[in-house]
Amino acid sequence: MRFGECETVPLKRKALLLLVCGLLPHSALALDRTAPEGLNPVSASAVDIPIASTVGPLRAGKLCLPNGKVRVRDFVSGQSAFGVMVTEAMDDLDSDRRTRLSALKTPLSVHLVGIKAKLCARDWGAFGFGDRRALAGEAAFTFELGVTRQGAAPATRHEIPLKLKGADALPPPDILHLALVQLLSEAADDARPQ
Repeated sequence: MRFGECETVPLKRKALLLLVCGLLPHSALALDRTAPEGLNPVSASAVDIPIASTVGPLRAGKLCLPNGKVRVRDFVSGQSAFGVMVTEAMDDLDSDRRTRLSALKTPLSVHLVGIKAKLCARDWGAFGFGDRRALAGEAAFTFELGVTRQGAAPATRHEIPLKLKGADALPPPDILHLALVQLLSEAADDARPQ
C-alpha cells in the first residue's frame, strides 16, 4: 500500500495498520462494536431516578459489617452511560433474540425506574473503605419497557431480581448490565411468534 491509498482501506483494516505501526493504542480496536443496520431496536433510554439517591446498604468484610450506602451512581454514572449500557446489553443478546427485537415495527424505550440493593464487599479494601470492585448480594432493578410511538400501549414494568453469591461478585455496573441483558431477553421471548 502506498501513501495516499489510506482512504480506500476498510475502517477495521485501517485501525489494524495503525496499531501495527504503533500509532493507535490496542484498546481502540475494541471500539468498533457497530451493529449491522436495523439491529438496534432501542431508540430511547433513561434513568428516571436521581443519580445520587441511596438504593440500599453497603456492607464489607467477611462478616458483612455495615460500611456505607449503595447509590444509583455506583451502577450508572448518568443518562448517556445508561444509553451505552443498553446498547452493550443488546449486543450481548444471542442473534435470534436480537433479530426478534429488531423485527418489531416500533422501537423500544427502556427506562430504569428503581433499584433496591443489599450488597457486600467481601474485602475491606484500602484503608477499610470496602473494595467496591466486587460486590455480592441481592439487587432488584425495576424497568419500564415500552414502544416509542404515539398512541401505543403504556410502558410495562419489569422487575429483574438478581442474587450474586460470593464467587459471582461483580462491580455494580456489571450487575446492572446483567439485569439489562435479562430484561431484553425477556422482551425478545415475549416477541416470539406463537
